[in-house]
Amino acid sequence: MIKVFTNLILCILILSGCINPTPESSIHFVDTRVGSASSVTKQAGRFGKGSEEYGQTIPAVLEPNGMNFWTPQTRDTELKCIAPYYYEDSVIQGFRNSHWINGGCTQDYGSMTLMPLFGTLKTDTKTRGSVFSHDQEIATPTYYSVYLEDYGIKAEMTGRSRSAIFKFTYDSEGDAYLVVNPNSDEGEGFIEIDTIKQEIRGYNPVHRIYQGWGEYAGFNGYFVVSYKNPLLGFGTFIGDSIIPGSITQSNKEKIGAYIHFSTKKDEEILIKASSSFTDLEGALRNLDEEIPLWNFNYTREELTRIW
Repeated sequence: MIKVFTNLILCILILSGCINPTPESSIHFVDTRVGSASSVTKQAGRFGKGSEEYGQTIPAVLEPNGMNFWTPQTRDTELKCIAPYYYEDSVIQGFRNSHWINGGCTQDYGSMTLMPLFGTLKTDTKTRGSVFSHDQEIATPTYYSVYLEDYGIKAEMTGRSRSAIFKFTYDSEGDAYLVVNPNSDEGEGFIEIDTIKQEIRGYNPVHRIYQGWGEYAGFNGYFVVSYKNPLLGFGTFIGDSIIPGSITQSNKEKIGAYIHFSTKKDEEILIKASSSFTDLEGALRNLDEEIPLWNFNYTREELTRIW
């Protein structure tokens, strides 16, 4: 009997050793910046200069087969063959809700961009940008982070298919801002601030490419940005022209909205955003369904699990 029991234990131990342990996620080995720099091979110049030299990829946070890409932005346009991000650029203009086709040369569409600021309010996309270093940048499919040197802000981003959550950590105490703008090259779109619901909402009309080039495509990229910090002020802007206290802008060049709040040293500010091609209510539903909690780490873990 003892011999039988001993043999049984040995069999269990042997079989348990044959069971593969649950592998750890390998997602942190993926660098989504690959393909965003120009090629250095001898053959690269044979097919012309410009976008042909690039892989035209972006360091996106995304779900597999997701609707949106959430990406840092270094180029302020949705024009054909210009990706939102290029490795060679040294200034980040914000973080974009993008529909760019990775590896392609078509155009982005229906996108919006948000950017955290500290100290001084700057609304124009090119002047508000911050210098950054690739040494202080992490880019994986589930998480992106970068240090915005001009503002002393560590920016982190994770998300889901249609929604994202951002964490901004400030080096200093003082005045902080968040600016949001629809990325319309046609001078179209709409944006509004709802201080009761603590939301910035808007849309960016989509335009055709190839057949009927430049014509309205019949749908919009709707978005909502949600915040929870008490405000010191708010307003809208047109380019670098700021209108304090204004709550809405539409159909002008480079429109956007901003909110103003205070931060403490090392304080973490959370911002949520979502989009829809249906309507504003759809964007709100997507945010409620995908990221109901104000919990950055939970959302990051969920996205890692999905991958």
